[in-house]
Amino acid sequence: MALKRRQKDILQALSDLGGVATTRQIAKKADLNVNGVSQSMGALTDHVLRISGRGGDTVWKVKTKPIAHISPILQQGVIYTDTGTFVITTENMYQPEDATDTNITMFMNGPIGLQIIDAGEYPFTAVYDRLKEASRRLIPQNLRNV
Repeated sequence: MALKRRQKDILQALSDLGGVATTRQIAKKADLNVNGVSQSMGALTDHVLRISGRGGDTVWKVKTKPIAHISPILQQGVIYTDTGTFVITTENMYQPEDATDTNITMFMNGPIGLQIIDAGEYPFTAVYDRLKEASRRLIPQNLRNV
């Protein structure tokens, strides 16, 4: 669904404020009424996250697309989203794991051939499919090198 002009103005104001701001700050930046901005934010849930607060003090953040850093060689990757970080491996297909207790630097260490791709939506099946396809291409190549 296409955004209305007012919604575009609100998103632009939020972006201009660094991607994180209160309803009151957004209203001031966009030269709009605080109550009107607050009501419009409800229709923008595909584009923004409500972080905390109430009324004019509600803090909003622009949503970003989940990004995956993958290594077809290591058959694993890290996915960064607005709500958390996940690690994925082909050993646990279609079961992303929360990366809270993972040392990501160690996880992605080695001759990795790092690729950055759009992760899509949870459970990130497109990323697993990409790793699986890369694995199919790498196995014959590795056998020739033996």
